[in-house]
Amino acid sequence: MTRAVSSDRDLKTALASAEQALRETQRQYRELFEFASVGIFRSTPDGRLLEMNPAGLAMIQADALRDVLGHDVLPLVAPEYREAFGALAQRVSEGQSGTLEFELIGLRGARRWVDTHAVPLRTPQGEITALLAITRDVTERKLAEQALRDSEARLRIVTRATNDAVWDWDLVTNAVWWGEGLQTLFGYEPAEVEPTAESWYNRLHPDDHQRVVTSIRGAIESGRPFWTAEYRFRRRDGSYADVYDRGYVMHGPPPDRRPIRMVGSIMDVSDRKRAEKRLQSSRAALRQLATREQDIREDERARIAREIHDSLGQALTALKLDLAAAHAAAASGGTGVLERLAQTALLVDDLVKGVRRIATELRPAVLDQLGLPAAVEWLARDFSRRTGITCQTHIAADEAAIAKDVATALFRIVQESLTNVSRHAGARTVTIDLGVRSRVVALEICDDGG
Repeated sequence: MTRAVSSDRDLKTALASAEQALRETQRQYRELFEFASVGIFRSTPDGRLLEMNPAGLAMIQADALRDVLGHDVLPLVAPEYREAFGALAQRVSEGQSGTLEFELIGLRGARRWVDTHAVPLRTPQGEITALLAITRDVTERKLAEQALRDSEARLRIVTRATNDAVWDWDLVTNAVWWGEGLQTLFGYEPAEVEPTAESWYNRLHPDDHQRVVTSIRGAIESGRPFWTAEYRFRRRDGSYADVYDRGYVMHGPPPDRRPIRMVGSIMDVSDRKRAEKRLQSSRAALRQLATREQDIREDERARIAREIHDSLGQALTALKLDLAAAHAAAASGGTGVLERLAQTALLVDDLVKGVRRIATELRPAVLDQLGLPAAVEWLARDFSRRTGITCQTHIAADEAAIAKDVATALFRIVQESLTNVSRHAGARTVTIDLGVRSRVVALEICDDGG
C-alpha cells in the first residue's frame, strides 16, 4: 500500500513538472510569436488565415488580427507571384517545405518584398492541419539589388557611349572590372585581362610605373576623392599609348571611412600628344625661321652698306674731287674746265647707274609693274649675267592668281636661293619652276651642284 501511494505521488509530480514545462514552452513561444521581428503566419491548408503575429500584421498593414482572420491570404500576394505562391502552398499541404520571394500587397496598397519559408503543421497522428510561414521583409535588400542593377546598366551604357576605357576597382578584394573601351582602345579581349588590379599594373610603361603607382596609392591613402595622371599604357600589339587617367575614390561609412572602391576612365591622348609635339616642332622651326630672317635682313643691310660705301661713296668722292678741280681751274682762268666737267658728267652717269642697280636689287620695279613671273625671269637673266651660271625658268603661273604679299615672299625666296647657289653650290645650271596647281602656288629651285 505504501508503495502504491509513493508511485502515485511520483506520477503526479512528473505530470506537474511536464505541465510546468509545457506552460514554459508555450510562454516562450508566445513571447517569440508576439515580439519576433519576422512575420509569423498560420493558415489552413486551403489558405485561410488562422493566426498572425504583430510583425506580420504590420507587413500587411492590418491594425488587428480580426481584420484578416479567416480571410484568404492569396489576395495579399502581388498578382504576378500568385501562381508561384499557390504552387508553394500546394507543396507544403502535401507535406513538403519550401521558400519563395515575392511582393506582398498591404491592405492600404503598399508593396513590400518578402522572403517566406513555409512548413506543414501536423497532429500527433501525422495529419496536416495547418501551414506555418516565417516571413522576413527584404524590401531594402531588393531595392539595393535593383539600384545596383540599374547602376551597372547605366555603367554599361556609359562604357558604350564613351570612347574611354572605364574601370571599376574594388579596393577590398582587389578585383577590377573593365568596360568595352579596353578592347576598342587597346585591343584586349576580356579573357586576356587579369580580373585584378594587376591588369593595370602590368601594362604601365616601366619608366612610368613607380611614379603612377605612388601617385594613385597616395590618393587612396590620403583620403582625397579624386586622382589624375598621364602616363603610357601598353596596347595588345606591344606599342604604348599616351593616356590621361582619372579616378574617383569612394569611402565607407564613418567613423573609419576607409576607401572601398574606385571608379574611373582612361582616355587615349596619343593624337593630342603627337599634335603637341608637332606644334612644339613648328614653333621651334618658326623661331629658327625668324632668327634666319633677322640674319638675312642684317646681311642685306650690311651688303647695302658695302654697296653704298664702295660704289656710291667712291663715286661721290671722285665727283667731289672733279668738281673741286674744275672750280680751281675756272678760278685761275685755266683751259681744263670743259674736260673736268665732262669727266664729272661721266661720274654722275655711273652714280645714277649704281643707285638704280642697288634699288633694283632691293626691289625691282618689274615686280610691281609686271608681276612675279616677269620679275623671276629678270632675276634669272641678271643672275646668269653676273655669275656665268646658266639659269633656266619654267613659269606657268598667272600673275592675277598670286597675291601681292605672296609674290614678294616668293621673289625673296628665289633671290636668296640664287645667292646661296652662287656662294656655296658650285653649280653650272640652275632651274626655276613656278606654277599654280589647284589654287596652290608651287615653287621649285634645283641646281646641279655638289
